[in-house]
Amino acid sequence: MAVKVDLVRFAKRSGVGTQVVSHNLGEVPKAYLFWGGFLAADGFQAHIREWWGFSVGTVAAENRASYVHTTDAVATQDNRGGASALSCIKIISSVTPTIEGAAQISAESTTDFTLNWTTSTTNLPICFCLVIGGDEVTNASTVEKTWAIAAGNQSFTGVGFRPDLVIYLDGQDRTTSGDGTDYLTGIGVATDVGGAKQWLIVNSQDDGAGGSSGRHQRTDSMAGGMNVGGSAFLKRATFVSMDTDGWTWNVATAPATAYIFWALCLKFQNPSTNVNVGMVARATSGGGTNDVTTGFDTKGLWLHSVKSPTLDTFLTGMNIGRGGTDFTDEECYAFDSPEAATTDDNESIVTGKAIREMTSPSTTAAEADASVITNGFRLTWSTADANANRIHWIAFGQAAAAAAFPPRPVIINQAMHRAASW
Repeated sequence: MAVKVDLVRFAKRSGVGTQVVSHNLGEVPKAYLFWGGFLAADGFQAHIREWWGFSVGTVAAENRASYVHTTDAVATQDNRGGASALSCIKIISSVTPTIEGAAQISAESTTDFTLNWTTSTTNLPICFCLVIGGDEVTNASTVEKTWAIAAGNQSFTGVGFRPDLVIYLDGQDRTTSGDGTDYLTGIGVATDVGGAKQWLIVNSQDDGAGGSSGRHQRTDSMAGGMNVGGSAFLKRATFVSMDTDGWTWNVATAPATAYIFWALCLKFQNPSTNVNVGMVARATSGGGTNDVTTGFDTKGLWLHSVKSPTLDTFLTGMNIGRGGTDFTDEECYAFDSPEAATTDDNESIVTGKAIREMTSPSTTAAEADASVITNGFRLTWSTADANANRIHWIAFGQAAAAAAFPPRPVIINQAMHRAASW
């Protein structure tokens, strides 16, 4: 009985066609979490081309992705974003936009998965993926739903099972899949394992002259998105319950339009020892550590930061740190876009670190390694500034192995032993 997680790193294929990516699960995966930018090697570079997505298999509609672009060193904000219902990876590199790559999973095996690149240029950005499987992951599904346009409880069905974990992916204020202007992103999560837990992080940047930007984080919501100026929520929902065929949330801020969103839903055989979510205020100096209790033998992490210690407050400028680990490999992506008259938009990737926070154009504000501890994980910060920024996490794992008992001593009847020796 196990939950298995493998972190893989690979360069995008050059040209359309299929690409086989190896994994170490030893069985067909149940779910995939993808993310990255537009860097072909570790380091920093100008412009932001953030993207992320998920998949649960080879059916086209099981692949979902969100993608954005913002241009560095221009006096007028120059952004594009979009959402794809048929790709787990979609990368753009300009405001036209130029589609650098779009892929969906077309085949799976116990040792690899195949990506079918329907669009692919000769640029080769690095892609990251947490591959999740094991017999304790019993069900996985992706769904497309729409926001209610009135406040109050909203229930969703059609998942096919009662989920233990729901990961929310914002549809970028669209009513259908496709490209759009502005930079509008949101990722949230909810679980009822060990009690209701949730978190949400959002970024926004207005396209055009005088465009403003913002970011926000909170732990009382599982879904949402800001207006294009980043100064208020356009939509927001709080977790209510997991249901027989889906979940219910409460729409605290209702959008005027029934925008789409996507969700990755997972069910586990032993939820209390398979999944947990939470947030931790990171250490504030290099060499500092955070010990986090998950309640089980942790096998993999997905980590997020908006580089701020402040909850429930609209902050100027955009920022993301997003990383993962299987405790053998660590990979992360980060970007920073401070609000300024002339933009200073930059991104970075690094291998060997589970999470990074950056300051444009090329400063590491904080980065950490992850390791397993009893019933949890530890973040060890090789670099950290003095801000106790919040790190949001999703942990996957299994029950810790029972301690082995020493062999019982063999007691010999001495009288019988003496008799037998004559």
